[in-house]
Amino acid sequence: MFLEMVQNRILVHTSDSVYYLPNSLERWLRAFQTAGLTFELVDRPCIANLSNVKRMDPTWYRLYFNEKPQPGEKPCNVARSNYRIIAKKIRELK
Repeated sequence: MFLEMVQNRILVHTSDSVYYLPNSLERWLRAFQTAGLTFELVDRPCIANLSNVKRMDPTWYRLYFNEKPQPGEKPCNVARSNYRIIAKKIRELK
């Protein structure tokens, strides 16, 4: 669903787990985009797969990957300055 840089470690958030990856966030972003996947840099420490976004929160600038987020499910934060651009890209994918 999305990758996040936390304390110099990349966390990969899937629908049911969290994994750790080596390398830089920029390298993973380039690899995903080269493979034709719809990953975008949404905030300085986060890249998200925009084709999996189910709901957007324009108040808190967050992306959710389920229509009804479950307790404990982590949202993907979007930079306020980047939110309109990301929201437009998500709408264009649908």
